Amino acid sequence: MSMDGMFEDLEGRLAHLEDQQMRATAEDLARAERSQVALVDRLRAAEGLPLVVHLTVGGSVEGPVAEIGRTWMMLGREHDRGARAVIPLAQVTSIEGLPARARPAPASPLGARPLTSVLRRIARDRSLVRVQTPSATLPGRLASVGEDFVDIVSLPTGERGAVAGGGISTIPLAAIVLVSLD
Repeated sequence: MSMDGMFEDLEGRLAHLEDQQMRATAEDLARAERSQVALVDRLRAAEGLPLVVHLTVGGSVEGPVAEIGRTWMMLGREHDRGARAVIPLAQVTSIEGLPARARPAPASPLGARPLTSVLRRIARDRSLVRVQTPSATLPGRLASVGEDFVDIVSLPTGERGAVAGGGISTIPLAAIVLVSLD
């Protein structure tokens, strides 16, 4: 092998090693960037897309992503025929249909709306809801929303023994699996 051939071979090997190192560095940077992506950022990128959300209790809920908070998500749209659902993210076990891309939160001096904010809006609208907890599903209207609880007024059923104005149940926010709006 001539000296020119040896130098060409060494230059080729060096170029190949540099390419491999650049590719490895790019992959490391991509993994590091991906590790900074939050679930809510991916949910924001899915706005309007249909998802299947599996819950800790009670199966799954399907629908397009309507709104995203820091700790909650809403599926369904107000003008759609199907029911809307508010889901605390702590009650989600897996999500089908979520795109790989992400969209960061818009800069806002107020920050993301908390779950209590969306529940207060539902209470103000006097919407009929079904609040699902690990032990029961309570139909009615949200009467009040505190810092870490909701009061739901159950609707009178007409059954003997039913409270005329409906009974009030207090549910800690941590126990809410799903709030379905009818």
